[in-house]
Amino acid sequence: MADTRFIVFDVETPNRYNNRMSAIGISVVEGGKIVRSFFSYVNPETFFDNFNTMLTGIDERTVASAPAFPELWKTIEPMFSSGILVAHNALFDLGVLKKCLTDYGISWKPSADYCCTVQIGRRLLPGMQHKLNILCDHYGIRLNHHQADSDSRAAAEILLRYMGTGARIEDFVKKYRLGAASNAGRRTGAPVNAGRRTGAVSNAGYETESAPNAGRRTTSARNAPAETGTQLKGDADSCRFRTVRREDFDLQTYLSESEDINILITASYDKAADSGRYTGLLCYKQHRKIIAETVEKANSPNHTMIMGLFDGVRRVRLTNVNICMISGIHIGLKGALRGSGLYAGELRELMSLIEKQGNTFSSIAITNGSAEIKKIIQMG
Repeated sequence: MADTRFIVFDVETPNRYNNRMSAIGISVVEGGKIVRSFFSYVNPETFFDNFNTMLTGIDERTVASAPAFPELWKTIEPMFSSGILVAHNALFDLGVLKKCLTDYGISWKPSADYCCTVQIGRRLLPGMQHKLNILCDHYGIRLNHHQADSDSRAAAEILLRYMGTGARIEDFVKKYRLGAASNAGRRTGAPVNAGRRTGAVSNAGYETESAPNAGRRTTSARNAPAETGTQLKGDADSCRFRTVRREDFDLQTYLSESEDINILITASYDKAADSGRYTGLLCYKQHRKIIAETVEKANSPNHTMIMGLFDGVRRVRLTNVNICMISGIHIGLKGALRGSGLYAGELRELMSLIEKQGNTFSSIAITNGSAEIKKIIQMG
C-alpha cells in the first residue's frame, strides 16, 4: 500500500462528553512519506473541563477566535474525502468526528475506511504497551503529547515505521459507520462566549511541513486553573447496574466509547498467608493507569477487590462523572444499598466516598469475562 493515501488525524476535546473538538491535527501520508500537515484550534461552542485544559493547555481564551466545526469542515473535508483515515486509538477520534458531523447537521458519507495504529501495533509489536508516548520512545520519535498536531504527526511516523517492516496495512483496514446527519436535536452545550475571558489568542488553522509545534501556545498542567467546589449529583437511587454475558459484550469497544471513569478490577486471595492482591486499571477516555497492591489480613478475593476499588476511587480527581466498576463477578452494590450482603458496610462506605466526590457510580459484572478483563489490565 505504498501508494495509498492515509489521512492521519488527532483531535483534542474540551470536556468529558467528547462530542466537540477543541483542536485537530492532520498529517497526510503518500508515497511512503508525510506530504502535508495541518493544524487548527476549534471553537467547540461549549464549556471546558479543568481536566481537559490541564491535559491539553487549551481553554476558552485559546479558541476565542478559532473557527467552529462547520467552518473548519469546509477546509478539512477535501483532505478527509480521499484516502484511509488513521488515528491512534482510532475509535475515539472517529467518534468525536462523527458526533461533530451529526450534531452540526453536516452530511458527509455513510462510512469511511480506517485503521488504528494501536491495533496494528498489537499485532506487530506483541508484548509491549502501545500508548503513543511509549511507541514514540521505542522508535525515537519526537512528541509533544496531547497536542493535536504533534500527536497526529507522531501517529503518522509510527504508521510509516509499521509500513517499513513490510506489514500489510490493508489487512487492518475496517469500515467505520458515520450514519446520516440530521439537524434535529442538535446539541450545542453551553455557549463558549458565556463568561469568556478576554485576551484571545489567534487560532487560525495553519499548515507546515517541518516544525509541527511552531507557533503553538502551550500550558503546563501545573499552571492550569485548579478545580474549585464540588457539586454533588445523584443519590443511591441514581446507580445503574448492568450484568452482561461475555459473548454479548465487547469490552474494548465499550471502553473506547465510554464517557465514564471505568475501574477494571481483579483479585486473588492466599488463605494460608491471610492476604490478597488486587490488580486494576483506571480507564478515562484514552487514558490508562494501573493500580496494584497487596492487602494484608484480607478475608477473601471479594474483600480484596473492594479494597482495590477504594484505591481506584481515591485516585479520581474529577467531579460530575460516573465511576463504573467492572469485574467478572457481582460486586454487590445493589444489595449494599438495601443493607444486605457480606460486605455491605464497606460498599456503602465506598459509595459514600464517591458521592462526596460529587460523582455517581455503576457496576458491570461481565459473566465469564474475567479473562478478558485481566487481558486488558495487562495491556495497560
